[in-house]
Amino acid sequence: MVPPALTRLAKTVHAFAVETRGVFLPIAGFMLLILIVVAGAGTDFGRAILIRARVAAAVDAAVLAVARDLSVKIMTDAEISDVLNKSFQSNLTSLNLEGVSMGNLVYTIDPVEGTVEATATANVPTTFIFMGGIGPKTIPVSVTAQSTYSLFDVELAMVLDITGSMNTNNNIASLRTAATSVVDILIPPETSESDSRVKISLVPYSQGVNLGTYAPLVKNGNSPYTPCVTERMGPQKFTDATYNFNGQSSNFFGGGTTKCPSQSPLRPLSANAPALKTAINGLVAMGGTAGQIGIAWGWYTLSPNWSNLWPSASDPESYGKDKLKKVALIMTDGDFNDFYDLVAMNRNTCNFRGQRSDSTEAGWNFHDSRNGFYWLPDRWLGGGCLNGTNSYWQGQYFHDAGYNDQPSVRARRLCDAMKEKDIHIYTVLFAGSNGPSSNAETLMQYCATDPNTSYFKATNSQALISAFQKIANQIQSIYLSK
Repeated sequence: MVPPALTRLAKTVHAFAVETRGVFLPIAGFMLLILIVVAGAGTDFGRAILIRARVAAAVDAAVLAVARDLSVKIMTDAEISDVLNKSFQSNLTSLNLEGVSMGNLVYTIDPVEGTVEATATANVPTTFIFMGGIGPKTIPVSVTAQSTYSLFDVELAMVLDITGSMNTNNNIASLRTAATSVVDILIPPETSESDSRVKISLVPYSQGVNLGTYAPLVKNGNSPYTPCVTERMGPQKFTDATYNFNGQSSNFFGGGTTKCPSQSPLRPLSANAPALKTAINGLVAMGGTAGQIGIAWGWYTLSPNWSNLWPSASDPESYGKDKLKKVALIMTDGDFNDFYDLVAMNRNTCNFRGQRSDSTEAGWNFHDSRNGFYWLPDRWLGGGCLNGTNSYWQGQYFHDAGYNDQPSVRARRLCDAMKEKDIHIYTVLFAGSNGPSSNAETLMQYCATDPNTSYFKATNSQALISAFQKIANQIQSIYLSK
C-alpha cells in the first residue's frame, strides 16, 4: 500500500510537470519526478532482494523436508505435495510478506537421480518506481531450490556399550537419548513399517550379549541357564558363517553371568520405531566390556547367512544388493577388557580358576599373570568341575587391557571382516570425565571405515547426542545441490 503522503506528492509533482503556462517549470517538475523515482528505486529493489532471500529460505526448507522423508520411506505424490507445501507455508508465516503476492509452489521429483526440485514465484509491490506511470507496480522474483535424497535402503546395526561405567554421571541416559534420535531421524514418526526404507537392529553389550528368546536355538542346550552368549569357537570365530543348529554343538557359550546384560536383549532388524525406542529406553548399564562380542552380533544381525534365526520381517538382505547400504554404528566408553575361550584344563585348575566366595569381582579368582581375574561360568552353572581333563568356557578380565590384548585384537579381526563385506562402520568413543585410554581411541579409529569422517569422539553428553545425529544424517545422504 502506497503511503498517502507519497500519493499526494506524486500528484502534485505530476500536475506541476504538465503545467503549460511556463517553459522551465514543466521541465523542472519532470526532472523532480525522475529524481524521486530513481532515488526510491533502490528501496524498491532492495525490498525485492530481501523478499527473494526470505522466500528462498522457505523453499530450501521445504525441499529438504521432502528429501529427508524420501530418503527413509516410500511416499505417494499426495504425501510429497503435502509435506512440501506445509513446510513452505509454515516458513512463510514467520516472514514479513505484507502485500506480496505468492504464486503456486511447483515441484519435480527425479527418482533416477534422486533429486527434488521446487520453484516459487512472488510479486513484490513497489513504492517509488511506479510513480507517474513510469515503472511497474510490482517486481517479480523467482526462486528454485534442489536437494538430493538417498536412493538406498538401509540396514543399520546399533552396537551399544551399556557396561557398568555408563552409570557414571548417568551417561546411560545420554546414550538412550542419542540412540532414540537416530531412530527418529531414520524412521520418522508415523512411518509405517511397510513404507520404511530403513531397518535398525539394537545390540546392547557388556560382558556378553543377551539373545533373549533366540538363545535356545543358537546354544542348542549348551549352558542353558541364561540367554547370554559370548564368543564363537573354531574356524568360524571371525566369520559370519551360518550358525550351527544341527543339534550337536552351537559353537557358542551362554555367558553364565547376570551382567550379560540381563535386562537388555538384542533386537534384530526392525522398522517398528515405537518398539525400538521402548527397548532403547529400557537399557540398563552393568558389567564389563566385551565389545568384540557386541561387534560380532551386530554383524550377525546384518548378515544374510543368519536369516534363518530371525523373524522373516528381520531378515537381512543379500550382500551386494543394488541400492542397499549395510551400516554398523559401534559405540563404547572405554577399553574392551573381557574375552572368552574354550579351554581344556584338569579338575585342579578348574577348581582354582572357578572358585569364588560371592558374586562380586572380589570373589573371583585373580588372574595368575595379569592385573585381572578368571571366571568359569560352566563351573558354577553346570555342576562344577569334572574328573580328568575337560573343556570349560573360561572368561578373563583385565583391569589394564591394552590394544594388543585379545579383546581388541578380536574386535579388529571382526571389523576387518565386516569391511570386506562392504559394511560401512561408524564408531563413537564416549570420553567421560576421566577420559578413556588411548587404546580405546586407537581401536575405534581402526574400526571406522574412514577415521576422518566415520569416527566421532564425544567428550560430553551433548556431543554424544550430536555424534549420533550426525551419523544418522550422513546415512540419509541429503544436501542442497542448488
